[in-house]
Amino acid sequence: MNRIVSLLVALFLPIMLPIHAIAANTVLSCDAFASHPTPIGTLVNNVWNQQAAGKARWEQCLLQRAGPNGPEYGWRWRWPATPRVVFAQPQITHGNTPWTSHPTPQSGFPIPLAGLDHLTISYAVTTTGDADFNLATTFWLTDLDQVPPQADINSIRAEFMVWSYASDNFFSTPAGRKRATVEINGIEWEVWVERRWHDTSGTNDNRWIYIAFRSTKNYLDITYNAAELVHYALQRGFLDSEWSIADIELGNEVMRGTGETWVHKFRVSTPALNTDNI
Repeated sequence: MNRIVSLLVALFLPIMLPIHAIAANTVLSCDAFASHPTPIGTLVNNVWNQQAAGKARWEQCLLQRAGPNGPEYGWRWRWPATPRVVFAQPQITHGNTPWTSHPTPQSGFPIPLAGLDHLTISYAVTTTGDADFNLATTFWLTDLDQVPPQADINSIRAEFMVWSYASDNFFSTPAGRKRATVEINGIEWEVWVERRWHDTSGTNDNRWIYIAFRSTKNYLDITYNAAELVHYALQRGFLDSEWSIADIELGNEVMRGTGETWVHKFRVSTPALNTDNI
């Protein structure tokens, strides 16, 4: 009998271990637009185009787990196969997005473009699953020099995106028209511009300029000086030096499928914030 019991334990052990590993993940929230502060930024369950899913079932949640160097944070999602649109952008953020109110704004923002020489973005993530998605840093630029207590979407002047990764079946190009291919920070980027971009969910009717720097190679672990990308856009008249960076967001634009992303590192470094890891 002891031999039989031992054999049964041996057979079931490989099945039990993965279940235990999944159970170790903590779901922080699955609520739409929930936010959760962490030592490396604020997690936001951004489901800005959820209505496009119609009556189809979907789920998107913020996560936490124990990592080798302390807690790690991330998100998971499950979106329908149709329509072929971006449904959401789960993310980790710094700053004060103009899309929501900020009764207690984060200090150090907005960051003026004028005189910006150093803005290093450094991150490393892993993503698993079967999904169509990208990985991008988004900077919302406004014409304000201070954070308003209420949301002010009409202050938005530009959506400045830096794509470092896109899955095979994600959109083949960013929005707009390709203007150039340049090497900056030792990385080759395509530059895409749409001068009158908009909220494709149809919820808002304000317009802004959209600029995307897309790396010609995929990176899930990258460090770059965003100030040099900003300078390039300023020199070509795509941006105005009177504008400011309201916030900085690292996230996945997600389409169909199921996926899970863990952020192992996210650092923003600039003298305006007087810190190397906010």
